[in-house]
Amino acid sequence: MDAFFEIEKTRTVSTQKGVYQKIVDIEVDEDGLLTHLKNFDFVTLFRKEQAGKVRHYVYYKYYNLKEQQQPKKATKEEFEKSHQLHWHIEEFHRAKKQLCNAENFLVRTRKAVQNHIFSVYWAFVTLEEYVINKIYTNWYQFKNKITYQTIKTNLT
Repeated sequence: MDAFFEIEKTRTVSTQKGVYQKIVDIEVDEDGLLTHLKNFDFVTLFRKEQAGKVRHYVYYKYYNLKEQQQPKKATKEEFEKSHQLHWHIEEFHRAKKQLCNAENFLVRTRKAVQNHIFSVYWAFVTLEEYVINKIYTNWYQFKNKITYQTIKTNLT
């Protein structure tokens, strides 16, 4: 079982037994650093700069201590593959919020909330279908078209 997640820069790790430091104070090369994440287990720490911000990620590879296995270091290729999948998930959540009105619940009853959530996912699947079938080149093109038509209709 492997796991991949972003981590806050204030979390502490140990590169030497019993000595913990904040991850921002540790030197991490491109291939990552096998280290112990406080209150968790051994992980491989990666540092990546994106949009002018430094982000920290950990990749956890399961090992069985009972079978006397050693902690395993994740490779850079594993990290890049997981990071790409992680980014697609982030894009999905951003589109769901920005394009499908996921955050604006103007209802309070249980059934109405369920209907709203269903409608959000239905709208996203429809947007994705438009992109797959090459009706639009991306999700945002559809929103721009509707916005343009609304403005044109109401201002002329």
